[in-house]
Order: sequence, then structure tokens, then C-alpha cells
Amino acid sequence: MPDVINPALIEAVGFPGFVCLILFWFIKVLLTNQQNMLNDLKTTLAQNTETLRIIAAKLDKE
Repeated sequence: MPDVINPALIEAVGFPGFVCLILFWFIKVLLTNQQNMLNDLKTTLAQNTETLRIIAAKLDKE
């Protein structure tokens, strides 16, 4: 949570505006984390695919 939560900010933009700002921040962080997780998954999937190709090539030689 951002460290900008204070009564002056709530009074300046109003409670609904403050909640919208917090939700925008939350969505931004959530999407960033999700993108990082998907990039890690993509890398892992590519490594697993390469490993399966190597195993299949070794099995074809036998």
C-alpha cells in the first residue's frame, strides 16, 4: 500500500476519489506481478520443451 494515505489526501480528493486512486495503484501492481509471473512461466515452458526435444531425440536413437 502506498505511504501516501493521510487524511489531507482524502479531504483533497474526497473519499470516492481516494478509493479510486488506491484501486488504480492496486491494479497496476497486480498487473505488473501477473506479467512477471507469465514471463517466468513462458521461460519455464520453453526450457521444458527443449528438454523434451532432447529426450525424444535420445529415444529415437535407440
